[in-house]
Amino acid sequence: MQDDSIKTIEYRNHRIEIKQDISPVNPREEWDNFGRMICFHKRYNLGDKHELDHEKESGDFAKYIKTNKKIVAFPVYMYDHSGLTISTNISDFRAIDSHGWDWGLLGWIYTTNENIRKEFSVKRVTKKYVELAKNLLLGEVTAYNDYLIGNVFGYEVFDNDGEWIDSCWGFYGDVDYVEQQAKEIVDAQFPVDEKSA
Repeated sequence: MQDDSIKTIEYRNHRIEIKQDISPVNPREEWDNFGRMICFHKRYNLGDKHELDHEKESGDFAKYIKTNKKIVAFPVYMYDHSGLTISTNISDFRAIDSHGWDWGLLGWIYTTNENIRKEFSVKRVTKKYVELAKNLLLGEVTAYNDYLIGNVFGYEVFDNDGEWIDSCWGFYGDVDYVEQQAKEIVDAQFPVDEKSA
């Protein structure tokens, strides 16, 4: 039997196996997102669903994003080479491909001032809330990129006899966090007896 674990940890007489989540949910379809991610590509349907035409309306949409002062937005770039990856920072891809053959502007992620007021229950959109909104948008891009590149994980916990104890899937991005969560499950289900410790 092939071991498909990314990382195996022995912890308090238990074996924790961290694995890639082979069927993660698409965060742009299954999550309640703060921002809208509008992408234009001839071959791929990425980001949020929309009815805008790639050829005719991508330029108009970019102009709308750049001139509307009542929205907070980031450009979303895509690198397409042996898989897809996205970023809001163009220099991430210029460092890999200075000619720009495999990367370019994919679209935008944005939110409106109205949505910011609703999200944070405020009447005025101050710099503080703009920064909070930017962080949420960047987090959504990171999560979607993790989904696209397969950077989504889960864990399984087994006892000393190899019996399955617990599992959980759908951790985007950070293997160390998955390990921490699995250890907390072991600690919660099998607390240390203070008298015998």
